[in-house]
Amino acid sequence: MERMKAVSTHPSPPPHLPAESLFKAMADLQQTEPGPGLLQVACRLAGQCFWVAVTLSAWQQQAYGLFAVGALLGGLWFASFMSLTHDAVHHTLTGIPVLDEVLARMVSWPMTWPIGVYAHAHALHHKLNGVDPRDPERVQPTEEEYARASPVKRWFMRHQLEFRIFVAGAFGLVSSLLLGALSRARTTPALRRVLLLDALGIALTTTTIYGTAYLVGGSDLVVGVLLQWLIYERCVGVAHQFRVHAEHYGRWQSRGNFLDTQYAATRNIESNALLRLFYNHLNRHAVHHMFARIPFYRLEEANRRLGDLYAQAGNVTHDSSGYLEVWHEMRDAQARRNFIRVSAMPALSKSPEE
Repeated sequence: MERMKAVSTHPSPPPHLPAESLFKAMADLQQTEPGPGLLQVACRLAGQCFWVAVTLSAWQQQAYGLFAVGALLGGLWFASFMSLTHDAVHHTLTGIPVLDEVLARMVSWPMTWPIGVYAHAHALHHKLNGVDPRDPERVQPTEEEYARASPVKRWFMRHQLEFRIFVAGAFGLVSSLLLGALSRARTTPALRRVLLLDALGIALTTTTIYGTAYLVGGSDLVVGVLLQWLIYERCVGVAHQFRVHAEHYGRWQSRGNFLDTQYAATRNIESNALLRLFYNHLNRHAVHHMFARIPFYRLEEANRRLGDLYAQAGNVTHDSSGYLEVWHEMRDAQARRNFIRVSAMPALSKSPEE
């Protein structure tokens, strides 16, 4: 695979540490026990069932204020539940691949989220982040893309954060994922099979949900379920559009080797316990990109060890101090049009899947 050199304005990188010493420090953290993940699933599933029951009961009783509050709180709960699917596609939720795959679909398909397509794109993302702008999850535009864009698209690039987080939402995440997958499916038979499985799974899940609602409460309950879903879509969209941008927007760069690149091109974010739980420790995203086999419940320890290693080498980690600071960092990068500057753009004779 041919790679493109890309640079952007960024804080000073940490000193290079040999990969052998980094892997040795993290060796005992890369095993996943099923207990923590199963506990997370059980607690979040129980809470989700509670909020769905409260919301739809309120709808049937025409208590529309309670319905709105319940749907909003349930949507936020579901947005947090969706965070577990990221660990599931890495098989670090329970450490049992088949179970993780089933759980990921159980959570994702009711939201019409094509989890198999996401898993395929996410594997490419881990391979190409900071290395090749064909990364399917790249959120930061290149200078070349901005120069070629129409006036409308340039406006979008200058207001990307606000538009994607508050307008596009989950619809935007799904459409972007599917458009990218369809463009790659022509040359990737495995992706075509994944697209078909997701389409069938989402169709069956949706039919089951709305068919059951109709049998229980007729067309009125179907309307209530649909309105609840739309509120969930807004909650999931805001939470996860913000997350995917917070993890990478304004950080794109290459640092000569894979581990240094992943550390520098991805954010680590200090966070309170509630937000760590909400995003299932994805605030330690740089550590996750360096060592994707470390399960969520060990990322804090991995981050501590990594910080100690860099401190011993003469530098400190450059964690953001919170999600509010990250918002200001991203807004500043967007205002300065801190787009990726690609210094070489060779002919793309190979697919990034190769």
